[in-house]
Amino acid sequence: TDHGDVALQAEFERDILLTQRWVLQPRIEVEWWLSDQPDLGIENGDASSAVDLRLRYEFKRKFAPYIGLSWQDASNGTSSTSVVGGLRFWF
Repeated sequence: TDHGDVALQAEFERDILLTQRWVLQPRIEVEWWLSDQPDLGIENGDASSAVDLRLRYEFKRKFAPYIGLSWQDASNGTSSTSVVGGLRFWF
């Protein structure tokens, strides 16, 4: 936001080559809020985390469809698991 709110975010991901084209990508993300944000319902010390596991097939390095699982958890006790899919591309 534009009110000087402070948060820390850490993210780690790694590409594991199963073959020349199949790539497994685990990803972990953690976020800590260091200030209150009453309009968003966030208090100092709140945290959230996400763990993803994606499998992609690289037709070319710049073009790869993927499928995976995503698990998210918040300090308020809510969590969710989702199946994800998409297309990774860059140029």
